[in-house]
Amino acid sequence: RSGGNCSAVPTGSWDTPEIISSLGVSASTTGIALGAVGGREYVFVSANPESESGNDLFVVDVTETAAPQLVASVSTGPGLSDIAYAGGYIFAAQDSSEDQLQIIDVLDPGSPSVVVESTLDEVDPGGSYPAGFSVAYYDGRAYVGTKETAGPEFHVFDVNDPTNPVHL
Repeated sequence: RSGGNCSAVPTGSWDTPEIISSLGVSASTTGIALGAVGGREYVFVSANPESESGNDLFVVDVTETAAPQLVASVSTGPGLSDIAYAGGYIFAAQDSSEDQLQIIDVLDPGSPSVVVESTLDEVDPGGSYPAGFSVAYYDGRAYVGTKETAGPEFHVFDVNDPTNPVHL
């Protein structure tokens, strides 16, 4: 699901995996994506914080697997349900009845910023579960899903220009 191009290949036995290192975040995690930016490897973690002002995106440099480094954590809104990564951008399903798709620029991993938010067409914001629930990226398209809701539950966006998503 990540859509990234990580170069790190796991080594060792899959029969007896071991923890090399760990790093905690201060919120309930909801998604993970992997990606390479500027020759470094990153794990992007989405979360649903306890308050709307809490951080919901965490950027962790994992180039040195034994010593992961948290390089940024930001609040992008009420929380993120899921994320995908491609080409320096995070595609996020936002836990909100409007602006369910967020596109976040992580070309500078230390300073992520929301570049665009898009409300899902024909989804009733007052209906049951109108929030963004899942997201995937493939070949210039972002796929966003909701739970059961009034209106379409599956949406496709052309994101070849991430700053201008087009609902298909």
